[in-house]
Amino acid sequence: DRMKLGGIAMAAGSASRFGSNKLLASLEGRPLIAYGLDALPAQRFAAVVVVTQYERVADLARERGFQVLYNRHPERGQSESIKLGLGALSTCDGVLFQVADQPYLRQDTLLRLIDLFAAHPRDIAALGHHGQGVMLLKPGQDLRGVNVQKLPCLHLQKVQGLGIPA
Repeated sequence: DRMKLGGIAMAAGSASRFGSNKLLASLEGRPLIAYGLDALPAQRFAAVVVVTQYERVADLARERGFQVLYNRHPERGQSESIKLGLGALSTCDGVLFQVADQPYLRQDTLLRLIDLFAAHPRDIAALGHHGQGVMLLKPGQDLRGVNVQKLPCLHLQKVQGLGIPA
């Protein structure tokens, strides 16, 4: 009996440093967001929610059968997207949080992360690169009021790490 997992693709950022919507920037002929969405192993999730403020991103998410939630307050940061996603996935045993602008993230890496979480369901399973957490799987703990920038560092004694292959 598999645990019920949900996925949240956080795709609502304004990319102010980039100067335009980087999720729609072309990389090898495809929008950057397409790589992140295609990396999600949909077959392992009860539901995948894409939180965005952009209609084109929403269209790409729907093409893949993912649910779309609109973040009307992206200026509040990633915590707003997390709250929206968690609200939609409240019945899940675990939730994967993915920042959507990761074109080199591979589906097999996410499958390994899911397997790691399944083996340690009370822990946080996080992917990192050079010590920076880029995503995590976390059981139904309440994240309201948590500083998202520090989330991968919480409960270090419980974090199970899995490096992204070069």
